[in-house]
Order: sequence, then C-alpha cells, then structure tokens
Amino acid sequence: MKKIFCLFIYILSISCTTNSSKFQQITDSINVENITTLNFKIVEPNEVNTALKKEALANWDSKGFFNKYQYWFLFLGVYFIAGYILNSKISDNIYDNRKTKTAYLYFVFSSLLGGHFLYLGKYWKYWLYSILLLIFLYINTFIFSNFYNNSSLLIYTINESLTSKVILCLILIILTIDFLTLSIQVFKINKSFRASISPEISKERKLSFLEIKKTLEKNNNLMLQEYNQWKK
Repeated sequence: MKKIFCLFIYILSISCTTNSSKFQQITDSINVENITTLNFKIVEPNEVNTALKKEALANWDSKGFFNKYQYWFLFLGVYFIAGYILNSKISDNIYDNRKTKTAYLYFVFSSLLGGHFLYLGKYWKYWLYSILLLIFLYINTFIFSNFYNNSSLLIYTINESLTSKVILCLILIILTIDFLTLSIQVFKINKSFRASISPEISKERKLSFLEIKKTLEKNNNLMLQEYNQWKK
C-alpha cells in the first residue's frame, strides 16, 4: 500500500510539472504575440505617415508659387482687413477709459487677430505679433494645407522644425503674459490717459481755445465791417 501511494504521488508531480511547462509555453507565446502586435501598431503609423508626407511633398513641389501660398495670402488679407476694422472701431472711443472686461472680451474673441493689442493701443506689440504669426504660417503653409485633417502628423511635422517651435513658443509667451496682465495694462493706460489731461494741460488748452475764439471774433468783425462798407 505504501508503494502504491508513493507511485501515485510521483505520477501526480510529473503531471503537474508537465502542465506547468505547457502553461508557461502558452504564456510565453501569448506575450511574444502581444509584443509583436504592439510593435506592428507602433511601426505601421510611422510608415503610413512617411508615405503620406512623401506623396504630399511631391504634389506640393509640382504646384506654382501662388497655388502653394494662396491660403496664406487669403489669411493675410483677412487679417489686416479685420485689424483695420477693429482699429477704426476702437479709435472712435479713443477718449474713453479702457475697461478690463472689454479687454478680456477682445482677447477671447480676437487674440488670434491681435485685437486686444489694438484695444490697448499697444501697436508695437501688434506688429511684432503679426510678423511672428505670419512667418509661422508661411513656413508651415505646406503642413497646414496637407495635414489639417491629420492632427498627429501635423503636430509631429511642425515639431521637426526648430524655427517653427521657437516662433510658436514666442507667440504663446506673448499671449500668456498679456492674458495674465491685462488688468494691470488697462490700469496703466487709464492712469496715463488721466495724466495727459491734468489741470495744467487743461488750463493750457482752455487758453488756446480762448485765443482761437478771440481770433474768430476779430475776423468776423472785420468781415462785418467790410460787408457794411460794401453795402453802402
């Protein structure tokens, strides 16, 4: 009986060892398959993107200059027309105090067009921002024209250019600083405006208007005298 029990234990141990080996082999094969699948998923998009870029570049090189940059010229025209309209609207209220709420509304709805710079009267910032934005769009016209519907490829291709990254960082820094300091800028502009109409300056302006008034009255009197003489 003892021998039979030992033999049963021996057979059971061999069976467990065999099953364990088979399970390990199955697990290893599954892991290898997963790794292979993962590598395939990683490599495949890169190959597709490379093929898309080569095809798009070939089509791009076959176009003329205007066909390449027609959308850039369109944006250029819209940008400055919108800037002119915004500036004209703001200039009508040049003697009004700037308001923080309005400044943020300009930032939210027209920061891409530099509207908040015009509202604050920061024309040098407006031109700096405009130059950076238009250069960025110009050197990336090929990318935006061909990969506007492929965000991953668009971002990856822009990221390849050091110039694009530097310009984009500068634009984002300018907009971020303005967003965080709009209220301070509005306060300083209003303070400067109030200083420009100080009592001394107001008194000088009043004297100037009085002199103009006297001159006009004098001229009117002379004209009236000449008219009376001519009438006689």
